[in-house]
Amino acid sequence: MSVIFDYLDAVRAAVTEALPPVGRSFVAPGGVVAWDDCCEGQVWVRLASATPAPAPASPLKASGDLCAVPWWTLNVVVGVIRCAHTIDDEGNAPTPRELSEDAERGLEDMWTILRVITCKVAHERMGTWTPVGPEGGCVGGEWSFTARIAGCSCDDDDDDE
Repeated sequence: MSVIFDYLDAVRAAVTEALPPVGRSFVAPGGVVAWDDCCEGQVWVRLASATPAPAPASPLKASGDLCAVPWWTLNVVVGVIRCAHTIDDEGNAPTPRELSEDAERGLEDMWTILRVITCKVAHERMGTWTPVGPEGGCVGGEWSFTARIAGCSCDDDDDDE
């Protein structure tokens, strides 16, 4: 596995363990996450961007060797969605109390994920919380943050042989 995937998966595991139970927890491929099962709850971690970074005071060599990347700067997004109250079978809108319950649950998830990132996950800079939904009976949000993780050395290739 790559060092980037391992890092993202560790973030996913820490967040999933801290939140109330969810049915789906994964490292998401791509830039958009499918809301496949919000009523069971869904947690994801996705990579928004990755930049190879040289070691301090040491420029990257123009060797074309991707394994000579000593550090990666990652922009990471951690999200959660859950069911939201919707119009019932008789066409009645959710009550103010139901809407407030959805908001409270979402803010509890927001706070829990923030605590995990700031207390248990190696990171450089905290980003912002962006609410998502409600859409299709789903509501939630995403935290973004920046992390700098160790890359690999050319010696790492020898371990694969």
